[in-house]
This record gives sequence, structure tokens and C-alpha cells, in this order.
Amino acid sequence: MNLYEKILTIYPALIGYDFISGGIELVDSGDGAFIYRWEHDLPQPTQEELDAITGDFVLPVKTITKLQFVEWCESNDKISGLINLLDSDSMLKFKWDAATALEVDNPLVLGAAAVLGIDAQETFNDIG
Repeated sequence: MNLYEKILTIYPALIGYDFISGGIELVDSGDGAFIYRWEHDLPQPTQEELDAITGDFVLPVKTITKLQFVEWCESNDKISGLINLLDSDSMLKFKWDAATALEVDNPLVLGAAAVLGIDAQETFNDIG
């Protein structure tokens, strides 16, 4: 697992984050990658934390609460009526009721992203 993947494992909130313009810079000078610059609100991971992470990288799935999604939809004029789809689509309503949190591949998230012309990960970054 590389350094970037270890950092994402420690901080899933950084998935989709622009490291360089966001103040985090990783460098590999041939002797292995290291954190060159860390100017972020999250504390810089220690070498011990990084070394403790082993195995294959599994992209953490970012979730949002249903309330976060509803509030976000209501605050955006283009998709403010999206939640009303729950009344007209029984399968969507079933999935909504069964979910404790929404993942990036949820039909409502994908639909909101399509209406806004952004990808679902950008939608999650916007909400969370």
C-alpha cells in the first residue's frame, strides 16, 4: 500500500480532496514516499500510524446521513423536489427506508448528481 492510500485509510474524508492545492504534498525522491508538506486542519499522521497500516488498499466508502442529503436537496433549487420521488417510486422508497446512511452509488445521490451535471463523488464532497 502506498503513502497516499495509507493517508486515505486514516482519513477517508480526504477521498477526492485536492492534496496539492489543499496544502498536502507527498514526495518520492527514490528512497520511498514521504509527507513533504502538511498544511491541513487534520493532524498529520505520525510515521507510527502510517507504518501500522498493512495489507491491500480498500477505498473507504464515504457515507452521508439521510438528513444531510435531504437538507442539501432542499437548499439547492435545481433538486429541491428530488425527495418527492420517494412518493412515486416504491422500490426507491424501500431502499430509502432500509438505508441508515447513503453511499455514493445510491440512486438518489446519482440522480442529484446527474441533474447538477457533477459526478456522485463531487455530490458527496459538496454535502459532507
